Amino acid sequence: MASIIAKPPRAERFVLSMEGGERQESQGSNIKATTIGPTVPSLTVPPKASQSPEYLREAWHTLRLLLSCATVWITCAFIDAIYTPRDANYVPSRSLIISYQWCMVGYASNLILTLMKVIFETNRSKLKLHMVSCYINTLAATSYAMLWTGFSPIVPDVQSCLYIPQRWMLYCFTAPAIIYILCQISDYTHRMRVWVIMLNVFMLAAGGLGTVPWISWTHKVYWYVMSCVPFPSILVHMWRMVSSAVDETMDPTSKRAIKFIRLFSITTWNLFPFVYFAAIDGALSLEVSEPLWAALDWLTKMVYSSSLMEANFFTIAQRREFAVRAIEEANRLATIQQLSTAIERKDDFLSAMSHELRTPLNGIIGLSESLMAGACGQLPEKAVKTVSTVKLSGKRLLQLINDILDAAKMKQGTLVIKHEKVDIKRLVTDVLDLSLPLVRKGVRLVNNVGNVPKIVGDNGRIVQILYNLVGNAAKFTRQGVISITAGVSEDNMKVYVTVSDTGVGIPKEKVPKIFGAFEQADMSTTRRYGGTGLGLHLVKELVKAHLGDITVESEVGVGSSFTIWLPISQDEAVMTMDETDAREQYALDLDQPLRRISEESEDAGSYHHTTHRLGDTSDEPDDGGVGDADGSESDGIADGGSG
Repeated sequence: MASIIAKPPRAERFVLSMEGGERQESQGSNIKATTIGPTVPSLTVPPKASQSPEYLREAWHTLRLLLSCATVWITCAFIDAIYTPRDANYVPSRSLIISYQWCMVGYASNLILTLMKVIFETNRSKLKLHMVSCYINTLAATSYAMLWTGFSPIVPDVQSCLYIPQRWMLYCFTAPAIIYILCQISDYTHRMRVWVIMLNVFMLAAGGLGTVPWISWTHKVYWYVMSCVPFPSILVHMWRMVSSAVDETMDPTSKRAIKFIRLFSITTWNLFPFVYFAAIDGALSLEVSEPLWAALDWLTKMVYSSSLMEANFFTIAQRREFAVRAIEEANRLATIQQLSTAIERKDDFLSAMSHELRTPLNGIIGLSESLMAGACGQLPEKAVKTVSTVKLSGKRLLQLINDILDAAKMKQGTLVIKHEKVDIKRLVTDVLDLSLPLVRKGVRLVNNVGNVPKIVGDNGRIVQILYNLVGNAAKFTRQGVISITAGVSEDNMKVYVTVSDTGVGIPKEKVPKIFGAFEQADMSTTRRYGGTGLGLHLVKELVKAHLGDITVESEVGVGSSFTIWLPISQDEAVMTMDETDAREQYALDLDQPLRRISEESEDAGSYHHTTHRLGDTSDEPDDGGVGDADGSESDGIADGGSG
């Protein structure tokens, strides 16, 4: 004989993603029983409204603003190319031309990649980022193309410095866009954003005027100083903008990425004045300062169109929403853990109490049987009925305790399923004999089971399944027939057993509920017929533990049919036990507490056992089946859902 232990599936994991959603990962295992527990509802996030009218209007407004700025810039570039005086004696070196060419190619490549992101982006804030990046890369690529082709003028200034109006116009139109991107991830107000952008434009305009070769040194120094005055303030504002995003970010990886962007931006912006004044002073030659300046320019703009910026670009409102969701998720998981702990303690308490109650109950049942057997002498007939009621009531309570213990075992994943030969036909015959005390007058038990192949399973558990199904049918059938049929599936892989009755039936909309723990079709069923609602739940779980299935067909006022499908062979089953050993094992299981012996209602009386034949109701119990102390009829006892 082989045994298996059904283990519960591993716990579900919840992972909060940076997109504001939640992934629920459930890892199960190939198990023999299903654990019972509260179902945790998943946290869902509404889908993004990618093509809403408001979304399109906002995108169109941003596009119009950027196109207007680009139009003003290109107009200024043409005016510069036409009216700025050129130095006929100056010819840019090959290294300068190559540096402009490479910058043009780099910006054009960024532009193509960013345009593809604009086409497929559905997130509002990231779409703005991509559109502004396209604007920056378009202006930069066009500007360096004008310098590379010689369309825009390049005039020598003092020492290694060049006067390139095109470059300073580019900075005045693109640097504010970079500040705008940083403002989007910060908690700056609209007024503060405008102030920082104005400081930036003033600094760049002053720096450009300082390179005009036709003004005096006094004026140059004045504009140099004016360009340096707002620079520290701009750097402080940039640091604060990115720092607010760092403070609101919960994810460690995103936090590190944003810190890198902050450090990279501040470092590159600080290098510009060093190269600027080194070129004016002549400390750096033109062949070094100009390519270095172009490289710094490309690096500064490149980081804001990179995947690093895109992956971590969220507005301050979005970051706060993520933080709130993370806190709510943590609280939810903590609540789930507390509930799980409370449920485990409750189950432990029920198991402990059930074990404690079984000992005195077994004593009561044993003493009752001894009294009925004449251990204290012959008892009067009325005393025998009273003692019989005590015994049957004790057995009913004991079976209820056993059901609770079985449910606890299933939930803990410690339910043991044996692998042994099972003779369905013999089990059905024995179950119907055991179920005779449960049926009322006018109800016939019919055995229509023919020759079906033996299966591999747990004899005791299959007896428990069939007994609960028959008992459930007996509870809700006042007259008519309770029949059991069996057969083999079309693919010869499973055996089915059907328990049919002519009882009250179940409404179709309530069929899915009857297999839940402590569930019945409605509360009126509990009041009218009694029971805890554990019977059918245990049936379903035990069938699943055998890798089988259960189906229900029912019609109100006509009756119900419960069909269980059990595989003929179990995985890794050991079928070395002969039929005699299996029969002896089954006989032992009949006396174990997991078997349902017989039950009565709360006011049940005695029951005098007589010999019966299945399908014959002429030979009935002396007191009319199951009766109270006065001999009146009482409801049969079998826990479960509606039948």
